[in-house]
Amino acid sequence: MLINSDFDLEYHMNYAINQTENYRKNQEVEILRAFSEIDSCRNEDFPDDFLTYFFKEGLNPEGMWVRGMELKKDYILAELLNQPRQDFGINAGDIIKVIVYEDESGGISCIADLR
Repeated sequence: MLINSDFDLEYHMNYAINQTENYRKNQEVEILRAFSEIDSCRNEDFPDDFLTYFFKEGLNPEGMWVRGMELKKDYILAELLNQPRQDFGINAGDIIKVIVYEDESGGISCIADLR
């Protein structure tokens, strides 16, 4: 593998290690990682990210990825990772509330109702 001589590998390795350690130390994220009820919604490669379906009157439902931040009593706080295709009044980077919904057959969905 060829590495550009201008690339400061040591700096970037230390930066990545520090970022990873700081993220792992976040107690709220650790609690959310243990919340197995949303495992079927999680991204296989990025388990802190999960698919959430957004609903707003007059728009079609849209699935978007969010990154879990904190598990509350009745919802999950999460950061929206991608920009919606429709005008939901939210943007990538916004913090939203996600509700875990169980249907009659026991299937789990994560939803955000943006009434």
